[in-house]
Amino acid sequence: MKDLEDITIGGVLAASYTWFDQAVKNGVHLKMERVPLDKMNFDKLLNERIPVTTMDLNLGLYLLNIHFNKLARNKITYHPKIITTYVYHMLLSKKNKQNIHRVKVFNKGLSLLRKKGKVEQFILKSHQGDYLLKGKQ
Repeated sequence: MKDLEDITIGGVLAASYTWFDQAVKNGVHLKMERVPLDKMNFDKLLNERIPVTTMDLNLGLYLLNIHFNKLARNKITYHPKIITTYVYHMLLSKKNKQNIHRVKVFNKGLSLLRKKGKVEQFILKSHQGDYLLKGKQ
């Protein structure tokens, strides 16, 4: 985190940045400007109002693909080092009795996709914008 000292990092109001809070607690001098929407941080990057922003890579690439043209997208890159990771879960209502079966089917299918290397392939294609609806690229 020391390499981010004394520069303004773009963040969003609704997000929690535990890595940021921990670094500051440990004496690293970080500064964050928060905005309501992640897209606004891309606008700020493109207008050189901030040098860096932080967000989930998949979300960031999606937002770039739907909100910005190729010229703008080519002006933004990402660092390969992951700051933090989050674990996501599929949540289903307990009231629907079919959901017990759905979870089992989902987990079995996901396991099969992982074994075949399809999950990584899907993520790569997603990063490339392959799954965007026509007209959103």
